[in-house]
Amino acid sequence: YYQAKNYEKAANYAQDYLWLKPSDAHFVYFASLCFRRIKNFRKSIDLAERLRLREFPLAKNLALLTDLHLRMGNLKRAESILNELIELDPSFGSIELLKKKLAETQATAAQV
Repeated sequence: YYQAKNYEKAANYAQDYLWLKPSDAHFVYFASLCFRRIKNFRKSIDLAERLRLREFPLAKNLALLTDLHLRMGNLKRAESILNELIELDPSFGSIELLKKKLAETQATAAQV
């Protein structure tokens, strides 16, 4: 369903699967992506944070969390997780983009 861009259905099936196998780290990450696609950012954050706390640090999960916290306006949390990502994998592909988004969001918030 995800490949067919039916993200709502993919998220529902992902949720069902996680009830059966909550320890599947890769699927927790996938489920978090599904919920981000349907703009259920709170659920996506919950899943990504669960993975972050349970597993070894995963750079793509930290990047996802940074993006989600930026979308939710949690700038301090986004910055903290971005720093964690930089420490884990300084050459990770989306670091510069996330830094730029954070700076833009901070500048916008400062104007308000």
